[in-house]
Amino acid sequence: MNKLKKLSRRLSSAKITPFLVILGMALILLSRQIYTHSVFLGMDSIFHFNRFYDSAMQIRNGHFSYFQMNYGFSQSGRMINAVYGPFISYLSGLLLLLSGSWFHFQILETLLVLVIAGMSMYLLLIKNSVKRSYAILLAIFYMYSCPVVSWLLTQQFTGIGAAFMPLLILAGTQFFKGHRFSIIYLAGAMALMIQTHLMTSLIGFISLVPMFIAGFFMTDYKWIYFKRACLAAILCLLMTANIWGSLLQLFHNNFLMPVYPVPSMTFFSFKFSIYSWTSLIKPADFALFIWVLYMFVRHFKQWDVKVKTLSITGLVFFYLSTYLFPWDQAMQIYPHLAYNLQFPKRFLVLPFVILPLVAGIMMTKQTTKHDYHWIKIGSLIVAILLGLGINLWAEGFKSLKSIHLVDNQTTVNLTHVYMHKKRKPDQIKNDFYGNDLSGLINDFTKAVPDYLPVRSKLEPVEYNNLHPYYKSHKQLVKKNVSKTYHFVKTVNADGSLTVRWHSPYHHKLTQLPVIKYANTKVTYNGSENGIQTGKIGSIIVHSKHGNNTLTTKYLAGNWWKTMMWICLFSWIFFIYMLFYKLINRK
Repeated sequence: MNKLKKLSRRLSSAKITPFLVILGMALILLSRQIYTHSVFLGMDSIFHFNRFYDSAMQIRNGHFSYFQMNYGFSQSGRMINAVYGPFISYLSGLLLLLSGSWFHFQILETLLVLVIAGMSMYLLLIKNSVKRSYAILLAIFYMYSCPVVSWLLTQQFTGIGAAFMPLLILAGTQFFKGHRFSIIYLAGAMALMIQTHLMTSLIGFISLVPMFIAGFFMTDYKWIYFKRACLAAILCLLMTANIWGSLLQLFHNNFLMPVYPVPSMTFFSFKFSIYSWTSLIKPADFALFIWVLYMFVRHFKQWDVKVKTLSITGLVFFYLSTYLFPWDQAMQIYPHLAYNLQFPKRFLVLPFVILPLVAGIMMTKQTTKHDYHWIKIGSLIVAILLGLGINLWAEGFKSLKSIHLVDNQTTVNLTHVYMHKKRKPDQIKNDFYGNDLSGLINDFTKAVPDYLPVRSKLEPVEYNNLHPYYKSHKQLVKKNVSKTYHFVKTVNADGSLTVRWHSPYHHKLTQLPVIKYANTKVTYNGSENGIQTGKIGSIIVHSKHGNNTLTTKYLAGNWWKTMMWICLFSWIFFIYMLFYKLINRK
């Protein structure tokens, strides 16, 4: 018995225990998908699968094109990855190649996201002096939260951004140390977020502002504090030079199609509805938030500046994510909110990081005569189990759709997914589990007009008049499989894309399923003349009778290559300094 107790104590105190527990709980969450061999196709699945497939094929074939997408999105030569998490896309592409099938890739990618989310949250809690037992449970609580699980269920990229968000908040909590905060950690955390998901990084940056202000007034060395913050900002800009360089180049020379402007932002906020309780904030999550609010008010005088700042920040962002904030009225004053922010529920990632952190600090600090340790532990375990149950329930619906697709002829409604050819279950099964990675993205397509070049800047009211989803589907998806022209596309070693087709007509005006941007060099039958573009940037030429050839290549320019080198050397410097700090600490 004594030996068992000693073994139990060693295991509970071992440094690797939190990782093993979080890994185990992540596998439990994935158990239903693994057991049913399901591939979840959510709202954004096909969009991101195309991004990752494009990166994977670039790596496999060695035909790299940072801007032009020559493999994914119907080989249309459009731009997405350059402005949408390019590094994560290449890492995911590498993982896809190593996985060998979309099923294995989805399991491994999701497992990585869950474990990173859990471990980053655990690190945030431990670094802020939260008791180890609470830190482990709250890390699992966060790993099971809706912002993180959104990647598992619907492949919303916010989920990957949410996995790294605790690291950014950890850098923010260092502001309360005054001028001693780490330049390297702050710059690295912010750069990592920007390289992952720009919108989530912007939301995270806003949350750092109150922490920065509080730290500024707390320190006696304000000039040093401000100077160190500026140095961190400069290093962050250098580490993300590829993102800013791409955005500047594309937006300077092109009018790009914005994302869909939602008609009502309130509709996409937290409401007291079944959808909100299962997909945005679970009842147990809401209970924790309310408990933090109660403890914050009840023992207000006992809390230090850090707890007060974090509590107010987390609660304010929680309020902004709900229907209680007049979002539709705000849209009338600032129409661009409709596509700059789109969904107020995006703000939920912050209360899900900050309020559990505050809860952990409050649980660790004894505010009454009795600690109630086991009641706190029990409450967190119940909250975790309730969250797990709801997540597994939601997975059940996703698994059912996948099973129907591969086992029988049942018609399955897949959100925002189009199949231009009827496929038999065996063909779909091969798409999911076979080693031909192109099968899934060719059989399941999605119209995505985002970032296509348009002729002028679009206001929200003009967006629907253009019918961008219909046009992108017709011109890029359906046109790509045209039986009249039989387009054949080839990716060249220099990153250019060649399209060949046979025209039965002479001097026929032909719209090609290929996109041209301002810096795209187009050569048609050996000439650069006679090139036209449609309303969403699709190339139009006068086909000659017989065989035709067109080649597109995006010319980024030497200044952009300089930006890439700056970014690369900045990351090398960051990694060197990070290891230097870790080694010296030991």
